[in-house]
Amino acid sequence: ARFNKGGRGKIISSVCHVNRVILDVTQAVGKEEPFWMCTWQTVDTEVESIDPLRDERLIEILRTQNMEHCFVAQWSFGQEGVEEHRLKSPYGMAMNSKGQFIITEFYNSKVKVFDRRGQFVDYFSLPVHTQVHLEVLDVAVDMNDNFYVLVLFRNRNDLEFESVVYVFNKNGEVHHHFPVKWPDDGKWYINSAMIVNSKRKVVIMSNRFTVQGHVLDVYENDGQFVHSFGERLLLMSATDLALASDDRVIVLDEDCFVHMFSEHGDHLSKFKLSTNRSSTCRIAFHHSSEHVIVADAEVDYVYLHLYTEDGQQVRSTKTHVNGIGRQRRMIVTAEGHVALLDDNSRSVFILC
Repeated sequence: ARFNKGGRGKIISSVCHVNRVILDVTQAVGKEEPFWMCTWQTVDTEVESIDPLRDERLIEILRTQNMEHCFVAQWSFGQEGVEEHRLKSPYGMAMNSKGQFIITEFYNSKVKVFDRRGQFVDYFSLPVHTQVHLEVLDVAVDMNDNFYVLVLFRNRNDLEFESVVYVFNKNGEVHHHFPVKWPDDGKWYINSAMIVNSKRKVVIMSNRFTVQGHVLDVYENDGQFVHSFGERLLLMSATDLALASDDRVIVLDEDCFVHMFSEHGDHLSKFKLSTNRSSTCRIAFHHSSEHVIVADAEVDYVYLHLYTEDGQQVRSTKTHVNGIGRQRRMIVTAEGHVALLDDNSRSVFILC
């Protein structure tokens, strides 16, 4: 190998090229599952298995052969451009029908919009009150591209608080707002989340407990309270929330169970994750393939776990993601890419 690096480079590049052709053909014929969900063939050595599409050690070899196009590169955005366009304290993330990323920032009143390529598009401001400390917790988008922002207000002079959902139209204009229930202790929780279903009902997870366990609250679009669900079923704190087909609600709890509820709050099923790190996991639903996707991030690595709706584990992958530290939100795009919002690097990482 030491005396024939050129020959080895051509062989490695050829293997990468063949795999890239297979990937392109697979995507062209309209396969519902993204390629990372499939059992993609790796090259086994005596020491390890190598992904010929994404292993970063191959990029230099491919460059020497002018074949960089064979590499499937990850990318990120959020720290490019002028200062006011960069993400400062990203906390909530959603995606509209145009593939634009809607991102809220925890410590200020701005909602920033980026296009599908990560280019800054615009920002919108929440109403600001000088005597109130504002904490922006999450954002969700409905079928008409209206977006909903979950906010916690605290009076600077005492311990009074109020939680509000602001509803913006797709042009970024505040249409209306309404108050929502919040935990009795008045604390914000790191995993507070919100989704909006196809009927524009708003489901809010704020770690609100009753004597019978954790509950999630459902509101009409105009703020009318509909019902709570989860009592006697969610005995542990919820850590993330996602929307499945038929307006079913997926809840991940801190005991690493995934619960499936109907749109009316009926408990349909649950299954246990293979990981014991629910506090670091984020959950999403890929509608085309009807799979539940779980992402577990640690420093510079992301583990992706793919499950069927009944809890059968289909595949797990470990991917090196340089710079990622603590994921706050996860989205699976229409193309099947995984977008992870990371508050340590203040960036969105796109895993292809």
